[in-house]
Amino acid sequence: MFNFTKILCPVDFDQNSAAALRFACKLLESRGTLYLLHVFPENKQAGFEQFPPISELAEQNLDNFARQQIVDQIVYKLLVGSGDPAAVSVRIADELDVDLIVMATHGHKGLVRIVLGSVAERVLREAKCPVLTLRPPAPLQTASASA
Repeated sequence: MFNFTKILCPVDFDQNSAAALRFACKLLESRGTLYLLHVFPENKQAGFEQFPPISELAEQNLDNFARQQIVDQIVYKLLVGSGDPAAVSVRIADELDVDLIVMATHGHKGLVRIVLGSVAERVLREAKCPVLTLRPPAPLQTASASA
């Protein structure tokens, strides 16, 4: 089977990211390091700074997210970046020489996907390492009353 020892898991704190993170932990099986990455948009307004800085807030949120999702035996490192999520994810994966990227997709289709783009799709195209994407679960369908 595969022997993944360095896995990058980009997250945006939603349920799909949580599911991808739990899946990455199962793949790693305490044999290596999980790199948990959150990328926030760059602030392009000159002279505008938030207090506390957005990077500190992102780090705190990532730490809380990791503590909720990752079991104790998994070794993990938190990474926070700013800019384009796909570009940063690919760059970090290259810099760390990871074996695998595990990430969630939002499952957007049609016009929404065209307008918003797909971070996962861009990572799939640009990453040098394998990329495993997890789709959100299908909505539950209710049984019809006539059945």
